Amino acid sequence: MKCIFSFFMLHLTVMLYAQVEVTTLTDPFDGSGEISLGPDGQIYIGDYGEALINANGTVVRRYNVENGLMTLFASGLQGASGNAFDSEGNLYQANLVGNYLAKITPDGTVSNFSSEGISCPLGVTVDDQDNIYVSNCCGVFGNSIRKIAPDGTSTAYAASNLMNCPIGIDIDKDGNLYVSSFNNSWVFKIDTEGTVSQFASIPGDNNGYVHYNETLDVLFVASHGSSRVYQVTMDGTVSVVAGTGVRGNDDGLAEEATFSRPNGLAATPSGDTLYLNCSVPLTNVNFPFNPSILRRITGINPPTSLDLEWAYDGLQLTVSPNPLIHDLSISYTLPQAMQVEFWLVNVHGQRLHQWSLGEQSAGEYRLDRIIDVPAGIYELVLVSKDVMLSRRILCQP
Repeated sequence: MKCIFSFFMLHLTVMLYAQVEVTTLTDPFDGSGEISLGPDGQIYIGDYGEALINANGTVVRRYNVENGLMTLFASGLQGASGNAFDSEGNLYQANLVGNYLAKITPDGTVSNFSSEGISCPLGVTVDDQDNIYVSNCCGVFGNSIRKIAPDGTSTAYAASNLMNCPIGIDIDKDGNLYVSSFNNSWVFKIDTEGTVSQFASIPGDNNGYVHYNETLDVLFVASHGSSRVYQVTMDGTVSVVAGTGVRGNDDGLAEEATFSRPNGLAATPSGDTLYLNCSVPLTNVNFPFNPSILRRITGINPPTSLDLEWAYDGLQLTVSPNPLIHDLSISYTLPQAMQVEFWLVNVHGQRLHQWSLGEQSAGEYRLDRIIDVPAGIYELVLVSKDVMLSRRILCQP
């Protein structure tokens, strides 16, 4: 343990807190499971249930980020824990008590998609081929990952008792899985061959869910045990995004805000905003989860750093038409010579298109492209060495 602790301390840093702020968005409600950002730009929240030993949640709720309204999206579930969307807009919802994976269509229709090889499922993620990965916490298939093809074919993918109740799971741009452990401090990396290895140690020995953001190429981790939210770079460096480490639900700047069992995580494609749910009860007696509240962390990835005011003041970016169908016109102004790339990313942070233009001198430019993506909400991101600027676009069928 001494060697592991020493290694962790060398890699633990604290992020610059400037402009990072935490805000509570809702009144208390029952929504203690995972959360996902839908293709419509709204937040979908599973309800695991009342407490760790009482996973009696039966619904998925939808939060409208524009008007703040919370509505019922789907019901009839059994301990709604992890969830994730496929490319067609279907939500796959793990059911801890029922030991199965449900498929929820965009209109809220629920069906049993797969139960083969699934026991105590807590986490779900979907790759770019719509293969589904489910983390099994306990039971006969405990401490394992199941892979389910779009046609429902289920196969064993990875297993290791090191994972000790895998909960959160997400996939990076290279197809590697990252899995958080509920019963210890570790986040594990599972490569495309199914090999499990220790990736990063998170303080607190009790993790919630994880979220990979391709734009930033980082992993966000919710920590029940340390009452904080963390960021992990791909070299395993751990840093604090927000939270004092004292349990509570106080809003404010990142270094002042507190969290009570932060659990589900969802980030905007640009990575500047993070949504999460926290439990209202502050007691550890019977490990209560509900009622919960939805909270937001903003300013994680500001468009420019404080020493690059020249770039932020002079940099301009517009897209047209918006909404669009296939033809995309990008107009941008550079304040001085810059290396320029454009990324088109979906609501899961996955990079669908990338256009590298090299170094361009100061001036006004226009770039026309034809894109072929499903209808939905996307972000176009202008990327330079130290600057990222994004615009949200809507693609119509």
